[in-house]
Amino acid sequence: MNSNRLEAAKSSVFSRKWWRGLLMYRVNANFQTRIWPGRSGIDVEAADWDTLVVCDACRYDLFCETDAPSWFDTFQKATSRASTTPEWLKVTFPDKYGDIVYVAGNPMVSEHVSESFHELIEVWQDAWNEEENVIDPVTVTEAAIEARNEYPNKRIVVHYMQPHAPFYDHPELQFTSYGDFEGLTPEGNEGAGNVWEAVQRGLVTEDEAWEGYRDTLEYVLPEVEKVLQADGMGRRIVTSDHGNVFPRRSFPIPFEYSGHPIGHRTHGLIDVPWGVLPSDDRPEIVEGDIDSKTTAGAQEVEDQLKALGYQ
Repeated sequence: MNSNRLEAAKSSVFSRKWWRGLLMYRVNANFQTRIWPGRSGIDVEAADWDTLVVCDACRYDLFCETDAPSWFDTFQKATSRASTTPEWLKVTFPDKYGDIVYVAGNPMVSEHVSESFHELIEVWQDAWNEEENVIDPVTVTEAAIEARNEYPNKRIVVHYMQPHAPFYDHPELQFTSYGDFEGLTPEGNEGAGNVWEAVQRGLVTEDEAWEGYRDTLEYVLPEVEKVLQADGMGRRIVTSDHGNVFPRRSFPIPFEYSGHPIGHRTHGLIDVPWGVLPSDDRPEIVEGDIDSKTTAGAQEVEDQLKALGYQ
């Protein structure tokens, strides 16, 4: 461990925020996942699909506020096995899948399951929109359609970053301190690391955050529709890895929390959309080698995750 990390570790011991986070994970998350184990949710990988579209951090009720449910032959509420993307990736893809090509708009895929697929297409590396501070969903769509053409006999996962924060076209809800908590003292201050923490601190209202959340979903949905309507996509499913919650009390230790902490099992976190579009024209899926790997360096992944609000 280098000297900077050692000093950071020493200072954390005296941070209420650090201890709170440790107890939220070690006690509350472990308790809740024992009550609702991962296997109690939907087994996404084992479901019947040729193209799986993931809208990151999308609650079921948020999705229902749009016209998108009418796109599907069947649409329902599903229970996610996770409350964060890393948790979802690990429980959804725990093995090796030579029949899957993963189009990743979220860098968490590169960090946690980069060597699990036939091919990994790291769209997030080239899709950052500096002006809007979001990963451009158009680039993800283009990569998804190209992947279907290049890999006609593989299952395709298309993972959009939206509606995960930072929210689109809402600069007032984008915080410059994303991922940088140096300014947050143990006693707390006026700063916020992300929009959910800002709601928790009373810097923005729940209605303001929900509007940004919904607008960001509306921003990505036209791109989702393009993928669903593209040739050769076969049986298509749209879902999410997890949702978000507004400030509430965790349990058994009643810490207040918001957003999507790991291991928590409340409706706003695990109720996700599940829309199915069947097809009579389905590709013949065949196994292949496991060739996927990340081409991103650890620092590149870390920098992009910080820009997206991950701590």
